[in-house]
Amino acid sequence: MDKVNRSCPDSFRIAEWLLSQVVASERAASTVGDLMEEVPARGRFWFWSCVARTVSSSAVRDFRAIPVDSAGLALRAILVNQALCILFMLPCTYVVFLLPLFAENLLHIPLPHPSLSFNLVGGACYLASSCLTGKWIARRSPGSEFTGCVTFCAIQATLFALLAMMRIHVNGMDVFPFNVLAYLSVFAGALKTRGQSLRSPVS
Repeated sequence: MDKVNRSCPDSFRIAEWLLSQVVASERAASTVGDLMEEVPARGRFWFWSCVARTVSSSAVRDFRAIPVDSAGLALRAILVNQALCILFMLPCTYVVFLLPLFAENLLHIPLPHPSLSFNLVGGACYLASSCLTGKWIARRSPGSEFTGCVTFCAIQATLFALLAMMRIHVNGMDVFPFNVLAYLSVFAGALKTRGQSLRSPVS
């Protein structure tokens, strides 16, 4: 057992951190400890498959407990996400298109084409709105933040896929690599909020 602990302590810490996102920290530590005892006989693949099954089963259990509430929260989160994106984009759009005109006409300084700047600023705004959406979800689903984020991402991805099938493009958000970054931002915001709530003293 000591040999196993010395060989891959970081892997076990990562596993414990992953489990702590869906269950209590004490239960996560206990579960990882039990699994670690079987690693010498069963191997690391078995260990990580058990971790993945525990995370997924916990998320499914949370969703089944309150499916209507989970779906409703996800739909509201989609509206919040789009509203935040628009809120961020409105002032940025003026900057992106007016700044080049000001620089070229008054200062005679050439700047990149507005479309390039618009894509960069738009992407940054959407990632920021996704992170804030994750925080919004976490505050409204304490203890089930991971499930809330998974439900949000699944429903939004389904909606975007349907829109893409109808050839309706939503702010360039049908680009797969960019969507992955956006969804990771959702989880990052939610996990940060969960960590803050766990560290804060209970009043």
